Amino acid sequence: MSDFLDRFVRAPGLGNRYEWKSATKPVFRNAVVKFVPPDINEPYGDSEFDITAFCESGNVPGSLHENAWNFLEANADTIEANLRRKLFVHHMKGYRGFVDEIVPDLDDDELEEWDAIRDAIAWETPIAIDSMYELIGVGLLEAGLDDCGCCYFDFNCGWDEEHGISILMHKTNVLAADGISGFANCGSELIPCVQAIQQYDLDEGDFSLLET
Repeated sequence: MSDFLDRFVRAPGLGNRYEWKSATKPVFRNAVVKFVPPDINEPYGDSEFDITAFCESGNVPGSLHENAWNFLEANADTIEANLRRKLFVHHMKGYRGFVDEIVPDLDDDELEEWDAIRDAIAWETPIAIDSMYELIGVGLLEAGLDDCGCCYFDFNCGWDEEHGISILMHKTNVLAADGISGFANCGSELIPCVQAIQQYDLDEGDFSLLET
């Protein structure tokens, strides 16, 4: 077993999951949820970061997981840029929904709270991502499009306190988004799951797996 695979320990009670608890974030190292607008609860869970390898076949982590990690490390800047593109789409949906649907119904105290952070960041620019999202986990999957497994990135989010957002990628390609850990247990059904999501949620720049 390689040094990389040696870092993983089987998660107690979860036979198909192996965790690497002391890892350094490969991307989004400085992003953290700084602002939670009024009428939005605190983000999901805590901010402890870990990397999880999923082994649906019952085996220990193998080459698909290691190839995905090595590719991520070697192409971190491009991967982060593509994640930022997807997150910005998600962010603008959250921001516009908040301004259009929630702000009109805020009470006086909530409006005062919103006024206090309204000018804190440039909400309608990509720089807002670093104050509204925080990477809390990376999942390495046994399924992929070649000899490199897919991986997902879990983020706490100031716009969605319950679900956060998880973005699935293969190499540098964004495939789909779901709630936190939404892709964790897809196993051999990962690609059909992605195709089902892409039927109703396929942003410009995403890598389509739909038949043309």
